[in-house]
Amino acid sequence: MTVVETTPVSTNSSVNFDLGNLRSILVAKLDNIGDFILATPFLRGLRRSAPKACISLLVTPAVFPVAESCPFVDRVLSVSKEGGTMQITGSTQPVTKAIMVDFAAKKFDLAIVPRWDYDYFEAAALGRMSGARHVVGFSMAEWYRSKPPYAHHFTSTLSRPFAAHEVEHNLALLEFLGGTPQGDELELWMLPHEMKQATKRLAALPGEGPIVTICPGASLPCKMLPPRKLKSILYRVQANIPEIRFLVLGQDSEKPTADFLTGELSHCFSFCGQTNIRQTIALIASTQALIGMDSGPGHIAAAAEVPVAVFSCFGKNGNPIADYSPVRWRPRGKAESLVIQPEVSLWPCLNMCVAETHHCTTSILEEESAQAITDLVKRAIAV
Repeated sequence: MTVVETTPVSTNSSVNFDLGNLRSILVAKLDNIGDFILATPFLRGLRRSAPKACISLLVTPAVFPVAESCPFVDRVLSVSKEGGTMQITGSTQPVTKAIMVDFAAKKFDLAIVPRWDYDYFEAAALGRMSGARHVVGFSMAEWYRSKPPYAHHFTSTLSRPFAAHEVEHNLALLEFLGGTPQGDELELWMLPHEMKQATKRLAALPGEGPIVTICPGASLPCKMLPPRKLKSILYRVQANIPEIRFLVLGQDSEKPTADFLTGELSHCFSFCGQTNIRQTIALIASTQALIGMDSGPGHIAAAAEVPVAVFSCFGKNGNPIADYSPVRWRPRGKAESLVIQPEVSLWPCLNMCVAETHHCTTSILEEESAQAITDLVKRAIAV
């Protein structure tokens, strides 16, 4: 691919690209499932603001099954690195060929990287490689000054050097482009047969009480609650609500935790390793509440308007602009959400947990957590 030289321009004033008349827009959203769900209000607003444009969305392979049904874009493609080479793959060969032709011909009017957080996935470089006349994203926050810079890939940047929710940052970027947000509600797009299958699977579980999903996994060990602490909290919740049933969901890597929970708790079942991401979403959307970590399932539940409680490794004394901060990443939606944090970070952690295993989450108080979750679940099942 041809690398196009660009001259970065940093500004906080609105840059109107006349979105209504653009013909081709590339959105590079290369991060995780939760990040993508938080970007759905941005994509909805972009579609309404650029009705004539062919919008191509680039996502990671893990996100592709979720993003593929997005109604706000025309093409969804998966981007991966294999042996140092970037691979772009669409749902069909013609889709893949079309995007590659556009890259080669530099047909994009605008490339956007809607991610305020650090560009760990090198989406800015891909935006630049697209040959778009304008490549737009956020200027690198001072918090990440120790990491390699990437703003030189942009032709225009928006600076927002303060803590705010990722949804708010993304919608500010849309306004910076001259677009108009269409609300801040998150969205999921499920097919009727997927929801019916989820209902059928849940109906087959023993018992008749409300079902609460348990998602014990996260992208990093430090973001997870130790299994024994999680069991202790869930045991207390079950003692407060005897009729409750737990359903553990996750990948194969969470099976040991799922087996431990199902062996220690009554009315606890597991589909761990038995569902793909779309089946997982349908199951979460069909249950009464979710208990999870600071991870994708919490955002899925929020988007599905399912009450959610998440455990965070971010101490209440942490800098709100830092990684894992609930100010930036808490579940956001119409349903009630609860973030359970350590009172303070444990030494040597300061603003956020930097351990390679369970660390700051070990100080989360069990009795208080169980009571807060009990109250949330009771409100959820009373509706």
